[in-house]
Amino acid sequence: MGTQEDVVLVETADRVATVTLNRPHHLNAMTAEMHGRYCSLMADLDANPDVRVIVVTGAGRGFCAGADLVANSVFGGTDSEGGRAAAPLDAPLNMHTPVIAAINGPSAGMGTAYALMADVRYAGRSARIGTTFARLGLVAEWGMAHNLVAAVGQSAAAELLLSGRYVEADEALSLGLVTRVLPDDELLPAAQAWAREVADGTSPHSHAVMKDQLRAVANGESVEEGFRRSLELMRESFDWPDLMGAVAAFKEKRPPTFPPYVRP
Repeated sequence: MGTQEDVVLVETADRVATVTLNRPHHLNAMTAEMHGRYCSLMADLDANPDVRVIVVTGAGRGFCAGADLVANSVFGGTDSEGGRAAAPLDAPLNMHTPVIAAINGPSAGMGTAYALMADVRYAGRSARIGTTFARLGLVAEWGMAHNLVAAVGQSAAAELLLSGRYVEADEALSLGLVTRVLPDDELLPAAQAWAREVADGTSPHSHAVMKDQLRAVANGESVEEGFRRSLELMRESFDWPDLMGAVAAFKEKRPPTFPPYVRP
């Protein structure tokens, strides 16, 4: 089956980490070993001050075909090689670091759930994205119902979940499930280019707070409460070194250099 290290790969360059699900002969279907490695790796990258953005993709011709129902032990939380997650199962959802998913080819079930945990999603032309739980007699797992409604709205989410059908790349774009569709050979370079632009030109502190604000909206925060809290956060941000550095960079006509985000 391989070791935990080679079922999920990571490569870091220019403050961008590229995480690759790596069971290409199984369309990167998740085992418990792979799932544990992925959750732990994402938590570690989120805590690494040298990583500013994370790109998630799949090896070969697919993103992730969901849970491996043949080899599988994901449902029990461990497998024969002891692949229990060292990080919480929702670690990929509750991150401060921006995450972009590059969906290359088929994505189903658990794979789609993890794509929805990313902040941004790009799709290749060959992408087919499915919410297939109902076809297996399962429920909307891994936070799928909540995250799908946030992405495409209540009615479209209900239609996708209840039918368990796949959508092709162009329909995914029209639904708001992804933000860009690209030729397959341009997908990963485009996602990495976006990641590098974000890593080079924006503030990790801003990312962390903005992601918390977005989560609050998804969790039902009222407009009034969101507005009130944004004013408090805005006043705090005036004292950040990030703003002072950005103003200095503007005056000196050079790109800003932002410090790593330090958790309170």
